[in-house]
Amino acid sequence: MHYVNIPSWNGLGFKGGCAVSPRNTAIDAIVQALAFLKGEHEKYGRWEDPANKASDTTGEIMECEAYLCFLLPLNQFSSQPDVQNQIFDVYPEANLKKDVYDLISGLSGAFSGTPYVSIQDSDGQSHPFLDTVCYVISIITFAEKVLGEPEAQPQQVAIQQVMEKCLRFLREATVVDREGRAKGWSFTNHDVPDRPFKYSTWMATDSLSDLTSIPDLNKKYYCSKEAFQLATILRRALPQVAYEQSRLYVDGKHTEDERQAFNGRNVLITSGKPVLEDEDDVGFNYNLWIIMALLYLNYDDPSVLANALGSLAAVIDKPDPRRRLLT
Repeated sequence: MHYVNIPSWNGLGFKGGCAVSPRNTAIDAIVQALAFLKGEHEKYGRWEDPANKASDTTGEIMECEAYLCFLLPLNQFSSQPDVQNQIFDVYPEANLKKDVYDLISGLSGAFSGTPYVSIQDSDGQSHPFLDTVCYVISIITFAEKVLGEPEAQPQQVAIQQVMEKCLRFLREATVVDREGRAKGWSFTNHDVPDRPFKYSTWMATDSLSDLTSIPDLNKKYYCSKEAFQLATILRRALPQVAYEQSRLYVDGKHTEDERQAFNGRNVLITSGKPVLEDEDDVGFNYNLWIIMALLYLNYDDPSVLANALGSLAAVIDKPDPRRRLLT
């Protein structure tokens, strides 16, 4: 992630004697960041990550992250063409459309996490990474909305097949209980555990809530009959996941097996304390992932989540050198 310097403010909202809009300052920062990102790509011929300079490969996940950096604000400001035009000044619309659809239609289906993570079983067999799958789903849906469909029919068919693979993966990576009810998601579709991962559950609920809320989804070019059937199955799983997440992390209704597994560690987002994944963890990552997942799952009492965030903010404001916030 790169940071840009936002122009300093002089006094209460004035810069150089003129009023400065917080909205415009934020948009300027976004455009500057995107310009930096695009400039790095032009310089190196690929998307670079300073934290992974030693890697000799960019990887599908990094490319997806880079294109989402452009597609997310284009989608967010879809009703404000003046802002969209600033982004297209950085990355011309026709070029962005071509590059995005060339990437997605050319994906191998491995959905690798390289260079961030490599998922291999005991036999050395590689497996997909949920983050990459979710990024691909988001790219396909946002690109169609803000850039339109790809013109070439073979490319449309290829992207249909990619969407099918992504949704098939999410179905296989779903963590279920003994009755087959969904509890959340694992980070891969191989050797799925009994308990879901908080980060993976947030990622999956994010992408799936966006996808399954699209009106007339079955009429989209990327949604084949199989993809629509898979999306329907996964949409039906979301309320089950919402119940499970709130039972565990808001209501605290734990089974005896769960109490033993938690071993006295805090798992309640309402406590104002960090949710601990293990005894050595002192970060608030898990609180935030649970809260965000519940937001995407339309939790029925937003005030509970607001209070959980408020309690979290009060603790985060206190300096603590041991804390790893969003590492």
